[in-house]
Amino acid sequence: MKRVALVYSLIALAAPLVSQAAAPAGSPDNGKLVYEKWCLPCHGVRVDTGFPGTSNAMYPGTAALAVKYKGTQPPVLTDRTNLTPELVKTIVRNGISAMPRTRKTEINDAELNDVAAYLTQKKPNPTRR
Repeated sequence: MKRVALVYSLIALAAPLVSQAAAPAGSPDNGKLVYEKWCLPCHGVRVDTGFPGTSNAMYPGTAALAVKYKGTQPPVLTDRTNLTPELVKTIVRNGISAMPRTRKTEINDAELNDVAAYLTQKKPNPTRR
């Protein structure tokens, strides 16, 4: 009986490690497509098209991050090098400030892994502090 309890305890302890190891890393290429569909409308930058009345302008999410970070971090998420997959997933699922939470019916878990992979593919520059 003690052996059975020990085996179940070991399985319970190892289960999170196995599930983390088996979790897919995500595809940055697919993440770019998901990001462009769901995130870019708020976290993008309108570029100069050459047509009268158009100019470079930040969309609401990017503008909010520019105000929040006051130049200490890039406001454009794709320019950031300090995002972690966990942070991206937490903010997308739970929302933050004016950003609403994103349901799994909008971005499923696999797509969220892809977006996290896309936004975290840039490595920090060791010479920049």
